[in-house]
Amino acid sequence: MKYLLSRGIITAFAVAAALSAPVQAAEPLKSVTLKFSGEKKWAATCSLAKSNGKVKAFKKRGRGHRSNQVIASRQIAGGECAITVPEGTTLVVSFNSRPPGSCPFGEGVKTCAKRFSAGEQSFRFGA
Repeated sequence: MKYLLSRGIITAFAVAAALSAPVQAAEPLKSVTLKFSGEKKWAATCSLAKSNGKVKAFKKRGRGHRSNQVIASRQIAGGECAITVPEGTTLVVSFNSRPPGSCPFGEGVKTCAKRFSAGEQSFRFGA
């Protein structure tokens, strides 16, 4: 009984120590590339948080048939994009990072891309 009690106290201290340890921040992505491909007048607004704490804002717009725009940046901790897709069309967003990180559009996809339908939507990546 004494053994179980002392083991329970040691386990409680180990759990408390683990919970109070500082959380390590995720390693920044060396590079991030977002490619937007669509038709008509789509819009994308992205904010990328750099590893030094600065935030870079990007606005990209599509005009007409097969409109492509790219956002590329280095040393990114995370980011968020809001997109607007007009009725009657779609917008394909491709995401690439180095080193390869998790895809913001779901796990298990062969290439990290998503086709967005009409409306206002957003997605996040990184920290």
